[in-house]
Amino acid sequence: MKGKREELILYNGKIYTQERKFPYVSAVVMQGNRIFEVGKDAIAKKYPPALFRKINLKGRTALPAFCDCHTHFLGYVKTLARLNLESARTLSQALNLIEKFVKNKKPSEWVLGYNWDANSWKDFPQPDKKALDQISTLHPIALLARDGHQFWVNSLALKMAGIDESTAEIPGGQIGRYPNSNEPSGILKDKARKPVEELIPEEIDSALVKKAIQNLHRKGITAIHNMENGKSLSFFQELESQGKLSLRVWQTIGKDNLDDAIRAGLRTGFGSDKLRIGGVKLFADGALGSRTALMFEPYENEPGNFGLETLASKELMDLARKANQAGISAVMHAIGDRANYRALQAVKTSGNNEGLRHRIEHCQIVRPEDLDLFTEHKVIASFQPIHCPNDYGMAVKHWGKRNLNAYPIGSLWKRKVTVCFGSDFPLYDFDPILGIYAAVNRTLPGSENPAWNPSQKISVAQAILAYTRNAAYASGREKELGTLAPGKLADLVILSEDIYRCKPDQIDQVKVTSTICDGQPVGGELY
Repeated sequence: MKGKREELILYNGKIYTQERKFPYVSAVVMQGNRIFEVGKDAIAKKYPPALFRKINLKGRTALPAFCDCHTHFLGYVKTLARLNLESARTLSQALNLIEKFVKNKKPSEWVLGYNWDANSWKDFPQPDKKALDQISTLHPIALLARDGHQFWVNSLALKMAGIDESTAEIPGGQIGRYPNSNEPSGILKDKARKPVEELIPEEIDSALVKKAIQNLHRKGITAIHNMENGKSLSFFQELESQGKLSLRVWQTIGKDNLDDAIRAGLRTGFGSDKLRIGGVKLFADGALGSRTALMFEPYENEPGNFGLETLASKELMDLARKANQAGISAVMHAIGDRANYRALQAVKTSGNNEGLRHRIEHCQIVRPEDLDLFTEHKVIASFQPIHCPNDYGMAVKHWGKRNLNAYPIGSLWKRKVTVCFGSDFPLYDFDPILGIYAAVNRTLPGSENPAWNPSQKISVAQAILAYTRNAAYASGREKELGTLAPGKLADLVILSEDIYRCKPDQIDQVKVTSTICDGQPVGGELY
């Protein structure tokens, strides 16, 4: 957003404001970083061409810009320089990609990758350190699974982290071991990843940061709810001070930083137009992919496995109560049905603070008898709809008939629960159009899987609300963001066609042609 500023007017468009009183207009006037006026095309004639650039949308569709309500931004920046293993469909394919990647690394340099998914490998092999040792014993290797909860590492990485046969289990985590042995296998789940994570160099390339923000703008995203730790807050503060932050960031607080935040007097919502303090991020369990999501009943064919309790129920409640009393909302990761129940109980017992909006991230599987608790305790349900079709095979395999309770988006919407959408990038594609497709169809374009629990489908209009108006509400910014109305921040997205009139199976053909943030173009072209 450098150079001479232009005041913009869009006209002759199909502009869906998301405002209840005037849901549809054809023109919008922007002045400074705010929306000045909305209405019919005639309003555009009132403003002098010498001061306003007037853009003829030629019937194209415009909406409030999208907000991704669950991101890992610095994690995404790092992936731009790391190995993406998403294309591997077998263990051997993954190893071939790793071997080629290692050839460009100097001895002792870390080899880092992400997005491997043994659940999708055709031969269902078990990845282990020995397979990686065959590629290199001179480079520490650490590869993050697609679910974001498992590391696959080689022997050198284990040795550097001090993990061996004598290492005790790490609370809230799990060290994978070979059968009938204490020898670590090279798989580290949830908090057991920490000894390796702490060794990985923290290097953030400014060129990659710029590229990451541009990539988001190209998909119509101008706001994110970032779920990373305190390092991200410092990073975004520095970026804003340099005038380089063209995203609106709602930044969560890590559990380990909660006491410091309280002592400093930080509260949810404090900040600027670009950077706000969010809630405290708490983890109630692990993930489905690693079978560490906390369940009431064991996983199919694993009678002793109920998942992983990353925080004891009492500790979860105590932390939510402490945060609530300090004016900080609770943002709780919960995948399994037991974890979701515990998170709901944590909100129930946290105390009365009407100004806070507590939320559960993922809400992946919820017992039918617990759905009303979202309404009763005014809990926001933060879903990542693109997860839904991607998890179909795993859920059927590991949850059996319980998979019918998975991703209850439609059921919660009917209960008038505030539902907001994100992607969990970099673990999944952050394109909101693809997220809308997944929420409406309960499958992905070209997928061989049937629509998963089609009774949970929602409409295009509802999915868009989850990325706009509801997203703004979830961060306490509904008076500034999420709809197009006079006085609100001028963040808009222009689409190639009217997404409201597309056939459900053609939603993915809609493209973002332009993105506007603070009344200025930041992505695509304005014609």
